[in-house]
Amino acid sequence: MILPGFKTSTTTRSLVLEAAVRLVFSDLEATYDLVPLTELALISSGGTPLRNDSSFYGGDIPWAKIGDVTATKKWICSTKECITEEALRNSSAKLFPKGTVLFSMYGSIGKTAITTVPMTTNQAILGLEPKPGINSEYLYYSLINARLALFCDAKGTSQMNINGRMVKSFRVPIPPPEISNSIVQFLSSIEEGADIDKIKYFPPYLLDLRRIVSRIEELAARIEEARELRRRAT
Repeated sequence: MILPGFKTSTTTRSLVLEAAVRLVFSDLEATYDLVPLTELALISSGGTPLRNDSSFYGGDIPWAKIGDVTATKKWICSTKECITEEALRNSSAKLFPKGTVLFSMYGSIGKTAITTVPMTTNQAILGLEPKPGINSEYLYYSLINARLALFCDAKGTSQMNINGRMVKSFRVPIPPPEISNSIVQFLSSIEEGADIDKIKYFPPYLLDLRRIVSRIEELAARIEEARELRRRAT
C-alpha cells in the first residue's frame, strides 16, 4: 500500500524508482549479454548557436538545456528557449527526432528525458536515437541505471562532468523484446506512482522484485510522512 503523500513527493518517488531500476538491471546484467550503448542508439551531442546573432533565437524549434531536462519528468515536450531554422543550418545544433532520449553530461549528471517532439539541445546534453527494434523507454531506464557508475567516473572541480565517450562505452544488458517491454511496464508503473500490488499479469521473473519494491515504497512513504510531520511541528 502507498501511503498518502507518496505520490506528491517527487524526491521520494525518484529514490524508489532508482532502487527499482537497480534491482531490475542487477538481475538483467547477471542473465543477458552486455553491449555498449552504441549498439542500442545513435549518440551525439548538441550545440549552441551564436548568442550575438538575434536571427538564431526566438524561432519555433525547441532547444533543450540542462535546466529543461531537470525541470521535467520522463517526457519532454517543450523548452524555455527555441531557435530558428537558420540557427539549425549555421551551428552545431542538431535536430533530434521524437523518441530521442536526452542525457545530461555536465553538472546534473544523468538527468534523463524522452522527447515527444523533434528537439535540439546544447552541447551539455547527449541525444540517444534508439536504433530499430530498441524501445526508447528501455533505453531511458538503462541510462537511469548508468547514472551511479558514470557519476563515480565523472571528472571536475567546481562541477562534475562526463563525456560522450564514457556514455557510448557504457555496457547495458539486452533482453528479448518481450522481457524489455515487461520491464518498461513495471518501471513505468513505479515512476507514475501506481500501486504495483494492484497491477496484474506481471511475468514470474518480476514477482519477487514487485514485492521488494512494494516494501521500499512503503518505507520511503513512511519516511516522507515523518518528515512532513516534523515540518509541521517546527
